[in-house]
Amino acid sequence: MNKVFLQILILSSFFLSACATSKPKPLSREEYLQTTTREYTGFSQEEVISAAEEVLKLADGDDFIFSHTKNGFSATRNWSVYVVLAAAMGTDFWQFQAVPQGDIIKAEVIVSTSSSAISGAYMGNGIAAPMTIPAGSASVAGNALYDLFWSRLDYILGTSDKWRSCKEQAQLKKVGVIWGNDDGLCNSFNVKDMSPKE
Repeated sequence: MNKVFLQILILSSFFLSACATSKPKPLSREEYLQTTTREYTGFSQEEVISAAEEVLKLADGDDFIFSHTKNGFSATRNWSVYVVLAAAMGTDFWQFQAVPQGDIIKAEVIVSTSSSAISGAYMGNGIAAPMTIPAGSASVAGNALYDLFWSRLDYILGTSDKWRSCKEQAQLKKVGVIWGNDDGLCNSFNVKDMSPKE
């Protein structure tokens, strides 16, 4: 029974990480806009859109489905996590657009996730029954996922010579430089996390 309880606890922690952050207050409007937008000069709209798509394909290309729009794309990624007596499943939703304004490309990315879980609940006398955590949907909290996305986009575009790994990302979170959920690009359960060199 202890192993079952531990597995349920691990899965519940993974599921709840989409809602939990290490910072108590939400981003202000100004912080949110700084987190989700960037401006690029010297690039075409198509170059910026293609680079953003490449960031997601390197993270988990087999599982992303892209729908292209005039100024960008929508991308969805279905995911699941299974342990012996528990499972979590969900979908990440990415909205990216790059709008030309004169010589500047104004880029914006918004990420949200929807997830639910099911696990075995011990009822006593060796009996277990399924326990379902209903589906919930929310925007990704914090700045960690966005910071990593922009960092990798800059590398693809050639404005940075550093590709940030998930290990380096974890260190930045540990020291408080960035905070929040970054499972959309960094988790060991269901993201391949390839680098451009691979």
